[in-house]
Amino acid sequence: ANSIFKQGLMAAQYALTQRGPMTMAASLGTGFLKTEDHLETPDIQFHFQPLSADGPGKSLHSFSAYTSSVTQLRPESRGSVHIKSIEPSMHPRIQPNYLTKARDQTVTVAALKLSRKICGQPPLSTKTASEYLPGPEVDGDAQLLEYARQTGETIYHPVGTCMMGTGKRAVVDSRLRVHGLARLRVADASIMPTIVSGNTNAPTIMIGEKAADMILEDSRC
Repeated sequence: ANSIFKQGLMAAQYALTQRGPMTMAASLGTGFLKTEDHLETPDIQFHFQPLSADGPGKSLHSFSAYTSSVTQLRPESRGSVHIKSIEPSMHPRIQPNYLTKARDQTVTVAALKLSRKICGQPPLSTKTASEYLPGPEVDGDAQLLEYARQTGETIYHPVGTCMMGTGKRAVVDSRLRVHGLARLRVADASIMPTIVSGNTNAPTIMIGEKAADMILEDSRC
């Protein structure tokens, strides 16, 4: 995939046959695991990709590699989004506050260690010449946590900025109507009070379909 010629062949194969590497998802392997045995359900999710880059959307590395990434399913840290201006073109102020809670720090470090343990077992270990990032020199808990702080991504599943419920922090009610405003609803992942333990795609589709039903019901009243 690092060769422009091979990229052209892959593009042609997809255009002509709808087959080949371009038909595959980025993450070909996933798994849900626990960082502690006493947990009732998994608290981390792995994604394995047959590629390597410094980040999403960036150029692939010049060497052959795979990526093992892991995410915490139920983070306790809470960020905020605030409107800075009445001008719609002005970006809001976003403060994610990643890894501010001690529990999130503990889970993240444990997840990185578990990732190394998995990659150190065959058959992956037989295909691995060396660890590129974070690198074998990054070994202690404090070092691993700092690596996570510097390189962590959201994997694009943030929720809760327009949380559903009652009280001062709630933005919408149980029918997704914005508190204090007439004829305005929010119907996306932002209304979730907390993040679900997995990908947000299916729950968000459900929210949209439920919202459509409620809008039709209210229109008949």
